[in-house]
Amino acid sequence: MYTKLSALALTATLAACAPGMAQSDPTSGRGAGRMLQEMDANRDGRITQQEMQARVAQRFAEADANRDNALTMDEFRNAMPRRRADAPAPTDGRFARMLEMRFRMTDQNGDGRVTLDEAQATASAFFRGMDANGDGAVSQDELPRRGRGMHHGPRDQAPAAPG
Repeated sequence: MYTKLSALALTATLAACAPGMAQSDPTSGRGAGRMLQEMDANRDGRITQQEMQARVAQRFAEADANRDNALTMDEFRNAMPRRRADAPAPTDGRFARMLEMRFRMTDQNGDGRVTLDEAQATASAFFRGMDANGDGAVSQDELPRRGRGMHHGPRDQAPAAPG
């Protein structure tokens, strides 16, 4: 259960600081395929840790409305991608509760603010989890796929058994 919650928290943090973490569809401009398009600065088909951290820093700066080098819950919520440009930020319901949980998990020191260091530490942990083959980069085959469990890793392999 903790692993699932951690994965959800990491996904939300990266989504708040780097949009598009749902499912992999490189042609739709949505989900993890969009993440690959947006973060792959050198267009080699892989996201490196450095490329991801640069995008997180950029999105963090965009989300930090008051420029105090920390995101409040409101800034975190407002940074989340929306299905429509005119859609309001989520403030109630299941998604809002999950977003609040993710914010608290990313706020490592519990001060009610997420710093760039905290966001990058969370994104780094997420990146390591996605880098299924351990080569220091995430390719299309390692991105989350749509469907039950959002499995990571090469598509021709079954997910690893819990150990």
